[in-house]
Order: sequence, then C-alpha cells, then structure tokens
Amino acid sequence: MSREAAADSKAAQDRWREIHARYGHQSDKRIGLKKLKGMQKVRCPTCLAAKMCRKPHNGKLPRASYALELVYTDLQEFREHDIDGNKYQAIFVDDKTDRKWCYLIKNKSDYSEVFRLWLSEVGVPPTRIRSDWGGEFRAAVENQFLKICLERGIWPEKSAPYSPEQNKAERGNRSLLEIARSIMLHKRLPKKFWGYAMKYACYIDMHCHAKRINMTPFKAWFGYDAVFDPPVFGSEVYFRHNDRGTDKLDATGHRARFLGFPTDSPGCFVQDLEHPSQPVRISYDVPIHAFDESFETLDASVILEQ
Repeated sequence: MSREAAADSKAAQDRWREIHARYGHQSDKRIGLKKLKGMQKVRCPTCLAAKMCRKPHNGKLPRASYALELVYTDLQEFREHDIDGNKYQAIFVDDKTDRKWCYLIKNKSDYSEVFRLWLSEVGVPPTRIRSDWGGEFRAAVENQFLKICLERGIWPEKSAPYSPEQNKAERGNRSLLEIARSIMLHKRLPKKFWGYAMKYACYIDMHCHAKRINMTPFKAWFGYDAVFDPPVFGSEVYFRHNDRGTDKLDATGHRARFLGFPTDSPGCFVQDLEHPSQPVRISYDVPIHAFDESFETLDASVILEQ
C-alpha cells in the first residue's frame, strides 16, 4: 500500500469514528449507510465496553450416554431455618436419567457429609460431577469436596462463572421449589415446613414424566414403573403413638400432619398436632383410610403462623 493510500485509509477510519461518536455509538444500519459512504469501519473499544452482553444459550447441553456419567450438584440457601433447624438444601441430578436427590443440612460445611451420604446411597461413584464456583465445591482440605472426588476417582467440573444454564442442578432446584411452594400454599402451611416440602417435591418429581427422556426418572433409573399414588402433602392423618400414659383407656391414635416419606426407613413423616411442640417423627402405623385430604381440614389456628 502506498503512502497516499494509507493516509486516505486513516482519514476514512477517523471520519467513521467521528460520525460513529456523534450518533451515540449506534450501529451503521441505524446511523444510515449513505451517511457512512466512503468511510471505513474499525473496531470500537467504547462499544465493546458499553454493549457487551452474554452469549446466547440454545437451551441444550450434551446428554450423558449412561447413568452416573455426569452428575450436577448445587447448594441452595433459604432465608429461614426449617422446623428441624436446616438452612441449606443440597441437590444431585443425574444427567442421563434426570433423577434427583435432595438433602437438607444446617451449615455449608456439612456438604461434604451429604456428598458421602449420596455416594453411599447410589453405590457407584459418578464419572464426572459438575458444580458452580461456590466455596463448598473448591475446598481441598481433609474430608471436603475435592478431597472426596480425589479418593473416589471422580473428575470435578465447574460451570462457567455466572452461567447457571450450564448446571442442570440450577434448573432442578427451580423445579423442586415450584412444587414445594405449591404444595405448601395449597395447605396454607407456614414457611418452616420448606424442608419436608422440598423432600416430598423430590419424591413426586421422580415419578412424573420427563419430556427430555420421555419417561419418568424412576423408570429410567430402575428400569420399571412403580405404582404411584401420593397423598396430599400436609393432609390430616391419624397415627398410633407409643407415648400413652399408665391408663389403658387412653387414646392410641393422635391427629397428625402428613409431611412425606423418609428415604431411609419405611413409614411416614408426621407431626403430632395434639403435641405440636414435639419434633416430627417417623411412624409406620399410619393407615391409608386415616388420610383426610380435604382443603380446609386443619385448624387455621394451628397451621397459620404469620
């Protein structure tokens, strides 16, 4: 390029910068191509700094080819403690089957114990596990997340910062939260029952049809469909209690609130409405005919705590 041509090119670029600045750094199309005729467009650092946006996400991520090839995990914090004193909810989502596991913990530092518990439950460690950049997923000290991954031969992956769409556990949390919120509002339960509502939401989700895999997560994981007829969360039930007095004529059944099913024991979670100060217990003696799933069954003075 000759010296004259280079000078003309620089002048055309400078003229483009001037017009581009005058019109508020808008695109050439909005300024008008006729006004920019004969000018040469160049890179504008101001536009890069002022108009930078996120890359579009098509909503699809590569799917694992077998169960436990890739598992997503996340830790969600709630503003208030639940009835058992928990403040965090940990979730694990298998990419192949869409099955979810939900655990409740009181402190972030307890996540490693939940991780070990989940590994014991599934029996086989996953090939890869993907999380965000939370501190609980970066700890490499003894008995923490990265240490456990190293011991079990699990490859820890991280989603890009501020990119929740790359972690399906984020979407899983939203799905479970929508179910939990709905079942609590349906029975007008106070927020302190969010822990049991989230666990019951995970139980319901496992037996509901998933569009991505065209079956229920339960069938994708176990290979068969289960008979599923869940009671309404928060329903009034009667259960046989063992805290009777010395009088043989005392009632053997107490009114209670149904709060779901435990994953490590047969029976139901129930809260004794006749002794509400007692902790939630597991009872196997809850007959099916004892459920009352009507909307306004429970006494408003008991269930409304503003």
